[in-house]
Amino acid sequence: MVLIPLLALLFLVVAEQNSEITKAQDEVHGVEFIMPLRTLQQNLAEHRGGLPRIKTVILIRRAV
Repeated sequence: MVLIPLLALLFLVVAEQNSEITKAQDEVHGVEFIMPLRTLQQNLAEHRGGLPRIKTVILIRRAV
């Protein structure tokens, strides 16, 4: 009698873990996608002469 609820609970735990794993993998893919765009943004700022301001903004965001 205890086996059925235990199996149901186990199923729910495994499903939740799989969901969290998928979410983490999506975040990693997002970072991999964003990094080249960030480099592009920094290169554009350097080209326009806005590098000191960009570095200040980055440092402020890291401090928060």
